[in-house]
Amino acid sequence: MGTLPFPLSSLLAPQPAARAYQLALIGAGLLAVPSLIPLFLLDPDPQPLAKPADGRSGGARRILTAEGVGGLARRVRADWRRWLDWKVWRPWLGSALVLLTLEQGLIGFGAGLFIPYFNLFFVRHLGASSWQFGLIDGGATALTAGTTLLAPWLAARLGKARAVVLTQTLSLPLMLVLGFSPSLLLAALLYPLRQGAMDMTMGVLQAFSMEVVPGRWRGLANSSYQAAYWIAYSLSTPIGGIIIVQQGYSAVFVLAAISYALAILVLWRGFGRDPQEATQGGAGMNQTDPGAAEAEARLR
Repeated sequence: MGTLPFPLSSLLAPQPAARAYQLALIGAGLLAVPSLIPLFLLDPDPQPLAKPADGRSGGARRILTAEGVGGLARRVRADWRRWLDWKVWRPWLGSALVLLTLEQGLIGFGAGLFIPYFNLFFVRHLGASSWQFGLIDGGATALTAGTTLLAPWLAARLGKARAVVLTQTLSLPLMLVLGFSPSLLLAALLYPLRQGAMDMTMGVLQAFSMEVVPGRWRGLANSSYQAAYWIAYSLSTPIGGIIIVQQGYSAVFVLAAISYALAILVLWRGFGRDPQEATQGGAGMNQTDPGAAEAEARLR
């Protein structure tokens, strides 16, 4: 809290606690700047975009010339009937793309209920100081980094989906006990264990979620996973705050455990029962599946 040069003294807060948080954020930002260097060293390897054989406007002109307005209207109605056909969509609703998007949405919804309020849970509910929670959170991150190194070994023996199901299932009782814990010491022990068990196979899940869709769908799949997670997270965060005010912290841990359990069930039902974990298919559907191939052909 000593005297700082004029530009810094005008930008930083005069209160000691607020300035401490500001300096911590500035320090973190400076440490993150060198991480941009490897990004600029990556080879972009651009892929040329192939132009379609028939441009959109050219194709429309040819349709109007050959068939007239009535023919174009019939073609539009036929396309709509194909898109609304339940037989077309039914194989897709059970595809890996849809299942994993749903799984990520459930994980994001559960995480949004309690993750943003962990610091308040420790500091206000359990009476920890800011530096104590920082130490606990840092220990949890270090434990997660260590357990992540065990994830490939576990996936090689159980399969990727089964490894994710196992570790995330182990985190559920830890989370419930943590939510009902009246002791700071017990919570400080359970918090790193829960985070380590839940997050240790996240890299395995990311790899698996790309393997189960063919290359042409992976961009869409990755965007779908991210959108499902963060949209659900943003929706559940204010809900979690309201529940904490009305019912206390234990309720959000219970609801988050239910959401996580549903996500684990989706992953197990979709992939965990297959020890081979087939990794090829149209949009997450096996290419040898005639129903999936027919559905994809109809959508073209």
